[in-house]
Amino acid sequence: MTLKEKRGRERQAAILRMAMEGMLPALIAKQNRMHPESIRRCILVGEKAGVLQRIPGTKHPIVYEPGPNASMLLSGWPSGPSAALHVQGGGPKPKPMRVHSVNYRVQVLGRPAPGAPDLPWKPAKPWGRCPQWTYAFHLDEVGTVRLRLIGSKTMAVFTPSFRADRADCERMLDVLRLRVQAVLSHLTRTYSYRFGPIRLHTRPEWAFPVDNDGIKRLLARCKPKTKKWWADASPESGGAEVETGEYEEAVKYLEMPDRLSRLENLTGKHGKGIAEIRTSLERVVTIAERQQRNADDLKELVDLQLSRLTYMVKELGDKLDRKQQGLKEN
Repeated sequence: MTLKEKRGRERQAAILRMAMEGMLPALIAKQNRMHPESIRRCILVGEKAGVLQRIPGTKHPIVYEPGPNASMLLSGWPSGPSAALHVQGGGPKPKPMRVHSVNYRVQVLGRPAPGAPDLPWKPAKPWGRCPQWTYAFHLDEVGTVRLRLIGSKTMAVFTPSFRADRADCERMLDVLRLRVQAVLSHLTRTYSYRFGPIRLHTRPEWAFPVDNDGIKRLLARCKPKTKKWWADASPESGGAEVETGEYEEAVKYLEMPDRLSRLENLTGKHGKGIAEIRTSLERVVTIAERQQRNADDLKELVDLQLSRLTYMVKELGDKLDRKQQGLKEN
């Protein structure tokens, strides 16, 4: 595959992702600075492949949602998008990481016509001078979702926490997009909403459970916190968790068991050589200590001989002095 073909496929995948989010072809063309006809052809290719499907009831304009083969864009999940939407407690074996505080902000391009069915919004506390309404509902593949309509052009989507592992982290942006796409597709299909680009409203947090009861009590009582990590003892944490707001730190934490395993393998592989080097070093230390003792003994012998020589020189000088005095007296 040439570089030009690779870039073309990447652009096509980006266009299909935007269409999956419910963006209109005209808006996609404007954002990508492409002709609307080129966008339409790309979307038709995705529709024939089953990556996209039309939302029933939308004609002018046509709005799309993820199709049965949407996982073709997500090669890491052979079983399709539902494998990524692993809600907490939904699998036989919980995944090691809990992702929460994943909230989105989306532009509302179209709302139900007057008299048509709409969400039973409830008034909420205004945001400055801007009125707000809220509504909560349950979606099978995501969980309990809470919506907040800010004015008439912006909607905030608050999704529940979900479990993830190392494989999900490699496609985390796709995981997050699939979750919010499921919510927006439901609103478009059921209430004829139309939405624009999706943005993260708050930064996700990555939490890891603590199994030891003693450490749980210690974290709940002291609540330690560093620049990148902190302890959480809220009811949602299951007693106690360690959390971070940095994606890179979460990946390092997930990779820690593999790193320890590789270190143990390297240690076992080179254990014999390390033992031989240690034995050689011990021998060198023993020889050095012996040489040091010999040097100390030699120093004592030299000091003793020097003292004798000094004494003999002094005695000889005294004898010469007495002999000279005797000659003078005679």
